[in-house]
Amino acid sequence: MHRYKNDSTTYKKLLHSPYYLIAMMAIIILFVTCMSINRLYQIGFNQQKDRLTEIVDNKAGIINTIFKHEMQNNNMSLKDTEYEVLQSLINVHKQFIGFGKSGEFTLAKLEGEKIHFLLRHRHNEVDRIKSIYFKKSKLAEPMRRALQGNSGSFVGLDYRGVKVLAAYKPVKSANWGVVVKIDLSEIREPYLQETIYGVAGAVFLIIIGSIFIIKFTKPLVEEIEYSRKYNRLLFNKSKTGLALIDKRGKLIDVNPAFSKLTGYSQSELLELNYSDITPQKYQKEEEEQLESLKYNTSCEAYEKEYIHKDGNLINVRLSSSLIYIDGEELIWSNIEDITKSKKDELALKEA
Repeated sequence: MHRYKNDSTTYKKLLHSPYYLIAMMAIIILFVTCMSINRLYQIGFNQQKDRLTEIVDNKAGIINTIFKHEMQNNNMSLKDTEYEVLQSLINVHKQFIGFGKSGEFTLAKLEGEKIHFLLRHRHNEVDRIKSIYFKKSKLAEPMRRALQGNSGSFVGLDYRGVKVLAAYKPVKSANWGVVVKIDLSEIREPYLQETIYGVAGAVFLIIIGSIFIIKFTKPLVEEIEYSRKYNRLLFNKSKTGLALIDKRGKLIDVNPAFSKLTGYSQSELLELNYSDITPQKYQKEEEEQLESLKYNTSCEAYEKEYIHKDGNLINVRLSSSLIYIDGEELIWSNIEDITKSKKDELALKEA
């Protein structure tokens, strides 16, 4: 069905437009809110990563210095030096509870096929030993990387199987690995809370905005609908035939009076071209009228004939105007049936 056909599609779109606007506003507000919080999370995450990297560098550097000092000055074996350094670290770190709720410092070495934890701060006793298979297990990935001689930061599973943000570094003089880590859930927790608050605030603003949008657009939509119904009523109730035609002669919209005049139904007319109801002898005159419309946008009323559905010719008086809808040139025609007056005129002449 052509877009100028008498239906309520355009009005339905107009009626729903406030809700489209509200939906767009909601999407924008929620998107901006979530993107802002996500950006803040990324900044906080990177700051936490830099902090852990700084701590692990400091810890590894201190342990490395202590270990070298003990080796050089006390003439002890490697095993005894490890023991002395480890006891010193345990005594010191018994006073250190870590940082945040889950921040922890761990120290380990590789013994055979296992990662042997020498020191853990928080989730078990400081000097309680724990071992994890180096290759077989998927746990303690940050420590595994440190014992491989690598340093850096990483998000992965710790020895508990909990996802953490960890910074790791090797202590090369002792063949130990140092990891400073914090649970990823702790990093995310404040941002998740802010997301909830932000979304709740955004929903509140959307509700308030929606009320105002509906309040101010409803009278406008009602006025447009009233005008649409009023104009359509005039179009349908007019005793004069009305037709909307494109430049190719396609009938786009017709009123019941035009349908009655030609004998076709409205749906049949919309399948026809203007030339289908115009006798061939008026072709030159029609071309002149179209040419006149290009310069004057309207033409004076003139008389012609239409071909009725039953094949008879009917006399009409026609006037046309050139109009633009959505940038498209269309011809608006008023058609008056003068068949009776022509018959009366002929009868009068014959009398």
